Amino acid sequence: MKKYKLIFGVCGIGRGHIYRQLPIISYFAKTSKIAIFAFGESYIFYKDFFVNNSNVKIFLVVVPWIHGGDVGINYQKTSSEPFNKENNFISQNFATMEKAYKFFAGKPDLVVSDYEPVSAQYSYSLNVPLITIDQQSKYFYDGYPDQLDNLSSVEERARLNLFFPKADMRIACSFFQPPSNKITYGDFKITIMPPVIRNDVAKLKTTEHELPDCVLVYLSPYSSFVQNASEVLTILAKFPKHSFHFFVSRESDFKKIKQQLPKNIKVNFHGDREFFDVLRSAGSAICTAGHTFISEMMFLNKPVYAIPLQTYEQKYNAKVIEDNEFGISRHKIDFESLRYFLAGIAKFEHNIAINKNILLNKELGQVRIIDLIEKMLSLSF
Repeated sequence: MKKYKLIFGVCGIGRGHIYRQLPIISYFAKTSKIAIFAFGESYIFYKDFFVNNSNVKIFLVVVPWIHGGDVGINYQKTSSEPFNKENNFISQNFATMEKAYKFFAGKPDLVVSDYEPVSAQYSYSLNVPLITIDQQSKYFYDGYPDQLDNLSSVEERARLNLFFPKADMRIACSFFQPPSNKITYGDFKITIMPPVIRNDVAKLKTTEHELPDCVLVYLSPYSSFVQNASEVLTILAKFPKHSFHFFVSRESDFKKIKQQLPKNIKVNFHGDREFFDVLRSAGSAICTAGHTFISEMMFLNKPVYAIPLQTYEQKYNAKVIEDNEFGISRHKIDFESLRYFLAGIAKFEHNIAINKNILLNKELGQVRIIDLIEKMLSLSF
């Protein structure tokens, strides 16, 4: 097999982009030379994960924080964002491009970007084919509400137009079918794929260690949670027959009170090795409404109590859960809603298991994505 030269761009906001790219990058890292453009959490993760793989090198990029608004991008807020003022994007990113060129001793064969725009800019400058993989491109399809809780789908499309104005192939991963198969927001051709499921999660599909009263609580590090730790723990302590296993950011206020927990609650942090054991055992989850975690829960037929963050995407993910009774969606954790959710686990689980029209949770998206990448590479050489 030809040893290709590949660049993978990985968004570093949250952990979902990391886990989506991981099985794909791991597959190609066996035979190809790979440069990873990364920032934030993705840079830290991949530096550690591939530390002993000489085929893979990690390069730091800096990506501006783009604020959204009703017209798409809030230019004023973006221009005054402190992070954008404090960082020298041009120097860092062009230095990375130069290092990547030297690493490959020339141009790469293909760039694959998961919502990381610097790698896409590199592909444009060198006229190298580009594949984009994300979950947001599905919002180019018709049928989505214009607004959800004062958040607009226009915002999602505007960022994609800004970051990736052209691509040789656009792949949108989704745990649900878009509401329409028609696109009127551009001339893009988008391939909808089932979500990428981490190999360690996929293995759990065949295990039978589920405990109905065990609840995994997954709160995204992307943004502060809507409730403080004390309020959340007070509510969960009122359900002593259930055990609640948290996975939260090390920067959250849950860390401060870890030694004063009710008996039915345990706190772990993102990246802890206990995650897969808890995921195997849990019958359900309380979670923020990020694409990757909810996709994994739907794949495993486990209901969720979703508390979406203030993004259109999370609001719509939570709407899919609520509308189809794959669990519930609320603005926060409250006693009555949690009691209703826990009492309905069997019903919600049944709805997930029998659904054939909405959920795309019957196969692994990475299998088809890897096949598409290999086909594009074979056609190029």
